[in-house]
Amino acid sequence: MSTNPAPKIVANRNLPLPRLEMRWKIVGPEERHCVYDLVMPADKYDLRNVHEFKKDGYFRVHVRTCKQSGSPVGPGTNWPDWPVEPDGGIRLPFRDAAHIAWDSFVLKIPAFIVHGRKAMVIEPIDVKAK
Repeated sequence: MSTNPAPKIVANRNLPLPRLEMRWKIVGPEERHCVYDLVMPADKYDLRNVHEFKKDGYFRVHVRTCKQSGSPVGPGTNWPDWPVEPDGGIRLPFRDAAHIAWDSFVLKIPAFIVHGRKAMVIEPIDVKAK
């Protein structure tokens, strides 16, 4: 029996603002990029708003992009389904996942990893508590 809690999967729509977000993007047949952004609220008249004066929305502040290429490793993984884990969770990129969890704790805002129409909560981690 696993001691890991079940992943908290939510719909990718209406995620809270502000938030930290990592999004998997398919770049090629064997390459994925994970884009890390700070997503901020923007009112209808904010030039940075992605909806361009139509309604209140958001804008993204890019933090970094990490790359995953080659074949995924581990039991039960196959490249077309990757980064979805066998338990339905979304795989987090090595090292960058720790950074977003630490940032979430310090900034006191929620963090998510997004793939397709699903988002998974990334729990904040207090790096000083270790």
